[in-house]
Order: sequence, then structure tokens, then C-alpha cells
Amino acid sequence: MKPEILIFIDNDYLSTSLYLYRRLHFQAAAKEGIRCITIIAKDSKNIREASDESDEVVLVDSIEAREVLCAVERLSRTYSVKGLFCYPAHVTPRGDANPVVEDIARRCGLKYYSAEPLENCNNKYLMRSKLSNIKGVRSVNFRLFNGNFETMNDLMFPVVMKPVYGGGSAFVSICDDRKSLEKAYNHFIQRFPDVPGAYSFSGTEKWLSSPEEGPVLYTPGVSVLIEEFIEGPEGSLECLVIDGNIHPMLIFEKMITSNTSNTVLEKVIVTPPQSFSNDQISMIVSTISNSIKALKVKNGFLHVEFKLSKNGPQVIEVNPRLGGFFVDEALKDLCSCDAYALNVNYITSKPVTIGHHLADDLPILPEDAVYAMLLFYPTRSGYIKAIKLPEIDSACEILSQVLPTTNGHKDGFFDVENEEAYIAKMWVRATSIDEILHVHKEYERNIKVETSAYREGKLLEQC
Repeated sequence: MKPEILIFIDNDYLSTSLYLYRRLHFQAAAKEGIRCITIIAKDSKNIREASDESDEVVLVDSIEAREVLCAVERLSRTYSVKGLFCYPAHVTPRGDANPVVEDIARRCGLKYYSAEPLENCNNKYLMRSKLSNIKGVRSVNFRLFNGNFETMNDLMFPVVMKPVYGGGSAFVSICDDRKSLEKAYNHFIQRFPDVPGAYSFSGTEKWLSSPEEGPVLYTPGVSVLIEEFIEGPEGSLECLVIDGNIHPMLIFEKMITSNTSNTVLEKVIVTPPQSFSNDQISMIVSTISNSIKALKVKNGFLHVEFKLSKNGPQVIEVNPRLGGFFVDEALKDLCSCDAYALNVNYITSKPVTIGHHLADDLPILPEDAVYAMLLFYPTRSGYIKAIKLPEIDSACEILSQVLPTTNGHKDGFFDVENEEAYIAKMWVRATSIDEILHVHKEYERNIKVETSAYREGKLLEQC
């Protein structure tokens, strides 16, 4: 009997990944006795990381369907190929691996996530276009912008400027007038190659269909999405979609955020939400469910960001992935759901089951406590030499805590001016929101961070 394998298609551009997607899925697969293999291009910068996280690495000339299919067929002579996947939320300068995975999975009779809905989510312009077609929902004004300010005379401010693809809130700017928009756009043009949260997620040049005019050209590093700014409290809904059935799992409110000129820093994210009533949560879930259907998503985890405006809920983004920070641990603690094990089951055609409480129409709302993700950032960009966390007397229970040794790129450079480059994160529980806000305030006030403009021998020392 052939050993079972799970294959990850690595299309990353960086020498160090910005995410742990492969590692966490491979860890879940290994518990099931499944061998884990990465297919990666010969000229990739992160072959070493792939080797460290995989049982075996297969090198190909490029991540194209013909190359990858040949590699999979060779592996199938020795192994029983149970599944094939990539990181669905990552469209890189090398291209989009999702169509490659779908093509090969269909040929081999394997499960896959459809590439079209993933592109509808990953490409924020396409997402806005699809959502504008939902009947009975006020559409958000938006446009693709390629640098011609003469076309912007009719623009109503304030607006949000953001990359068409991207991660980590890189280059997300709230612009109150034309001058601030010009400044933000010029900064984007100049710094785009230096910010991995934008550049490594930027995709390739392509023509995009437009809801009101002819095709528009998307060019990485030039094109941005400009959309109407929405007032109101902001939150996120974590969803699991199985065969078109939408299961809301957890809902969070972003209690404290900080806007810089080129990014948005999320600092305190709590559940249950403090500003949304149960009726409002029902409205939020209904609006998001309609958005998921409009984007044609049939399977997978979704991290949906929204605002509750005076006119009702408005979807900000639909991301085809789990939320970041501690969402995976929140799902374990509050929903008894191991997201990575569940996803491995789906990819390898094993039964996918969820707890009976997740089959409800509303997300789980903790009743006996308030849970929060707390994020801390350096006051300026640089290489982190040392971090010293204060000792705080608090009734808050710290469930998990992480001090990253690097920010996933550029040898540990934390670029807090342009993306969400946090230096510490916590997953905590308390009996009241006041306790959580207090502990965040005390940590933020007393955390000691030593930064350097230059890389030195040791990236991070925890004092």
C-alpha cells in the first residue's frame, strides 16, 4: 500500500513567508500519518524554508500547470496523492497558483477550492464589482485608479486608498482631500517595491471587467482601489462555508485601531462585540451571507471585515482565509474547531464535521467572559534588538502570547509606517471589557522596545 501524501504548491516570492499556512496544515496532516511534500520553483527564494517544513521538496522549472502536473504524476508512482493545495489568499508576482491547483486537482479527481471565487475575493476591485450587483443593498462608490488625477475631479471625500491585492493593511490610507490622496498615492508608487505586504501579494498585470465601463487595466505598483470611506464601528466575521452552506462562527469588534498616513494598525479586537446588538448581528450575518453568495464562494474559511454604518452593515473585504493574529486559537477555545485539521480533511476528501452549535445561523457569543486579541507595535520602524514586557497586575488571563523574532521578511525589519508590523500579540480573557482595555493600555504604555536602523547580529532578544 502506497504512503499517503499531501502536496503544497509554493508560489511565494519571498525568502521567508509572511504566513504559517503550509506549516500549520502540514502539522495537522502529519498527525493523520500523511506525508507532506512541497512543489516549488527552482529559482524560488524560500526553498530552505520549504525544506524545513516538508518531508520532501520537489523542484520544478515554474509553477505552471504542465510542470506541476508532471511532478504530481511522478509522485503518484510512489505515493497515494490525497490532496493538493496552495495558500488561496496569496496572489504573487509569479502569478496565481489557484487556477493551477484547480486544473490539476480536477484532472486527478481531488478536492479543490474554485479559482474564480478566490479571485473574486483576493482582487478587491472585482470584489467591489460583484457586491455592487446585490439587489437591495446600497453600493459603495469605488474605482480603479492608475495615476491620472484629471479623472478624479468628481471624487467625493473622504475616501480609502488601498492596493488591489495585498495583506497586512499595507498602504491602506484614509484620505480627507485631494492633497492627502496625491501624497498617499505618490508614497505608494515610491515605496511599493519595498513593502512585502503589498509587493509580494500584487499579482501580475491583467485586464479586469468593469461594472459600468469597458475593461480596465490592473498594473502592479501603479493601480490602486479608491473607495468611499464608511463611518461606523468596524468588525470581522469568521465564516466556514461547506458545499454552499454558510456557517458564521465568531464575530469580533475592532475596539481600538490607529490610522497612520499609510496603514491601519489594529490594537484591540474583542468578542463578544460591545457595540452590536443581537438584532444588528443578525443583520450583519445576513448582509455577509448575501455577499458570500454574490462572490460564488462554495467552500472554505472566510475572514470578512465590515462596518456598521448608519445605513446598515457594509462589507469592507472578504478574504478567503482565516483571520490573522489569534483567530485559529479563538476557534479552538470558543468553537472547539481545529481549523487546520478541518481544512486538511476537506482537501484530502475526508468527512468534514462541525459542532452542533456551529450549525446555527448566528456566530457564537461568549456569555461568561470577554475575549480579546491585543496587538502592540513599535513607535518607529527598524530592526528590533530587544523587547521587554512589563509586569502588569491585572485580572486578565493571558491565554497565549507571541513575540515574533522577525516580521516575516527583510531579515526582521518592522515597517510600522506602511504595514501592520506588530512586535507582540496576546490572546486574553477577562470578565469585563474595562479590564481588557486597562491591560492593553498598561502594556502599551510600559512595553520597552529597542530598535536599530541597521541589522545587527541578533534580531531579537527577549529581556
